[in-house]
Amino acid sequence: MGPLGSPEYPEFGGEIHASGTQLLEIMNSILYMSELESGTAEMQQKILSLEHELKANVQAFKAAVNAREVSLKVMIMPDLPPVLFHRNALSRILHCILDNAIKFTEPGGKIWVAARELKDGGIEIWFKDTGAGIAA
Repeated sequence: MGPLGSPEYPEFGGEIHASGTQLLEIMNSILYMSELESGTAEMQQKILSLEHELKANVQAFKAAVNAREVSLKVMIMPDLPPVLFHRNALSRILHCILDNAIKFTEPGGKIWVAARELKDGGIEIWFKDTGAGIAA
């Protein structure tokens, strides 16, 4: 690892933090699934920034994206309106989709995440990747 004060240490620290954050997210998902199954989960909806939630979830996968050697591009329409949602539920959904996209996209592959407001006022979030996909 090198002598104390090595220039690689901040990068290592960032990777350790990202991995810890991802592990915490997995543990929270397991606990949340237990709450859902037992009927004790609290569904508190709040008006929040979808752009912020998407970017935060994508950021949590930065280390995995780098380790897998894939590119991840986020395309969010400017000025998305605030959205009413349950933060934990949305995070679990985004986590599962991003995790699978990274896991099944070959090194050198690409992943896209996009969000936009529709003409009817709804919000569309889509994901695309160059991974193998599921056989029909």
